[in-house]
Amino acid sequence: MNKNILLGFFVLVFALTTDGFSDAVVKMEYKDNFSNTVNNNTNSFKGSDMRMDFYEGGEQITTTMIFKGDKDEMINLDHKSRSYYVMDKQTLEAFATQMNAAMAELEKQMANMSPEEKAMMEQMMKGKMPSMNKTEEIEPVLKKAGSDKVSGYSCTRYEVYKGSEKVRELCVTNWANIEGGSEIKSSILSMTNFMEDLSKSMSEVSGFMANTANFEKNVFNQINKLNGLPVQTTDYSNGKVTGVSTFKSSKKTSLEASVFAPPANYKLQKIRM
Repeated sequence: MNKNILLGFFVLVFALTTDGFSDAVVKMEYKDNFSNTVNNNTNSFKGSDMRMDFYEGGEQITTTMIFKGDKDEMINLDHKSRSYYVMDKQTLEAFATQMNAAMAELEKQMANMSPEEKAMMEQMMKGKMPSMNKTEEIEPVLKKAGSDKVSGYSCTRYEVYKGSEKVRELCVTNWANIEGGSEIKSSILSMTNFMEDLSKSMSEVSGFMANTANFEKNVFNQINKLNGLPVQTTDYSNGKVTGVSTFKSSKKTSLEASVFAPPANYKLQKIRM
């Protein structure tokens, strides 16, 4: 799973949960400072099901992520190739098993290498194998940073720190301010279980990815305690803004169950591990 999908997964989680049975649709905008582009996405909610559509150039849907709460699985649709793959607990476990086997084989080969060859191999594989990519897990710290108004919503700003580094800024509004807020606001319980499985699987594969997953999960847990939704999320790297995600609108609606399933003419693909 690449970094964009992982981050997209946690952005999806930020918009979750439901006290009622109505459906809701949320419009978001994302400004990417690296590519200097502005893209939109639409998040749809029905019971424990969620769907996130990513748009290219603001118009054409290129990728869709669907979470099925009743099956505890994530479906990724590729609209260009008319295909999709499914990621569930069994897939995560198989991924971890395969990577552990590869790691064991590599360690066996490295046992016969010279110190110089071993050091070179460890450097080459850093970030790809768990025991070669040990990173310290750091708990996020949220600091209140005043108030603001985004897309017409009054919100409280919080700076998110990872150690001494500011990695994000959030502007959180109360759920009561959002149309369909109660509908958007309880499948988090089923999603939390999936996130736990994701974190455990990543810990078997990559220390960095596991810590990233855990960090994002812990940020979400802190936001959840604030009883609100981030209407703006600003990401930082080395003190510079890398991207800004902004909540644009939401509405209550009625959605067909088929919205949360792959189209009949799309082909199921196996995940490449």
